Amino acid sequence: MRPPHAIAAGLAILLALAGCGLPHDPDGTTARVAGATLRVGVVHAPGWSDGPGLSGAELDAVRRFAASLDAEPAWTVAGESQLMQALARRELDLVVGAIPADTPWNAHVAVSRPYPATRYAAPGAEIAVAEHAWTLPAGENRFLVTVEAFLERDGASAP
Repeated sequence: MRPPHAIAAGLAILLALAGCGLPHDPDGTTARVAGATLRVGVVHAPGWSDGPGLSGAELDAVRRFAASLDAEPAWTVAGESQLMQALARRELDLVVGAIPADTPWNAHVAVSRPYPATRYAAPGAEIAVAEHAWTLPAGENRFLVTVEAFLERDGASAP
């Protein structure tokens, strides 16, 4: 157990950083999305993000995330490479679709904390699922903190 003075010091540092506006978004993603539009790229992944019908556990979680920001999702369904390039160019705010936590795109985009590994029922079968992550523009640290706080609260990986 940490001594009370260490906890108090840690809280004081966090409050000081928050007062300085840290973490921040150089491109203002959090402020731009709040109360407006969340631009979401969808990689088709059956059960998680069924692109054509815009259904699945991850898309339901994205809807809850958007609602937490009083935002409306605007969906773009495409291949992973195309969406990750658009994300790196800041044309999207988020890309989902059973993206592995160790995606090779992590050199070009930010990757959220991984979801816990889970199992879910697919039509006619139970399938083991590796850890997933959401991806967002690199450097948008306040937005990353917002996404990760949502994932922690929501348990978004459970369909």
